[in-house]
Amino acid sequence: MKHKIIILLLLFSSIVLVNVHVNKVSLQAIDVNKVFPHKIGEWVGADYKANEDVYKMVPSKEMLLRVYKNSKTKQEVSLAIVLTDRRDHVHIPDICYSGQGFIFKNEKTVNLSKGRQIVLVSALKQNKKYDIYYWYTDLKDTYSDRVKFLKHMTFSRFFDKLIKCYGLVVIISPHDNKMQTMDFNKKVDLQLTKL
Repeated sequence: MKHKIIILLLLFSSIVLVNVHVNKVSLQAIDVNKVFPHKIGEWVGADYKANEDVYKMVPSKEMLLRVYKNSKTKQEVSLAIVLTDRRDHVHIPDICYSGQGFIFKNEKTVNLSKGRQIVLVSALKQNKKYDIYYWYTDLKDTYSDRVKFLKHMTFSRFFDKLIKCYGLVVIISPHDNKMQTMDFNKKVDLQLTKL
């Protein structure tokens, strides 16, 4: 019994020390609206605002909301990016988009580029098909799984590896524009790695 108590005390002490260390390593505050470009190749973006309830969950300086239009094809895509120093501000995207009337049909992992995976969700809104792409990012790598992303961030912070912030990217496009949207996704990912 005495050994069990000692082991539990050591385990508890380790957890406290890890928590203190991880909380000591601070992340950068990045105002995504100021640093992310309005023009990406042939895509030009226009900002829009969410309702006030959204900003109660994630402050406006941490969240970019834009509609980008392709100057050649006139295709439009909606882009939402959250860059934050708070892990609880990076949530699963279906929380927000189901509230906007999207019905998720299926979800799969797709390759953005070699070694970079993202999630593709097929969705419906008012009987129209949409593709919703999302991924988590530390501005270096992409993650298609939130749990793996948060584990990566915790270990990186504990071992003092350079990380900038917690990030979430969501891109929504009509289903019939899949090829152009994947090109846009790659351009967004490239811009994020430059921040």
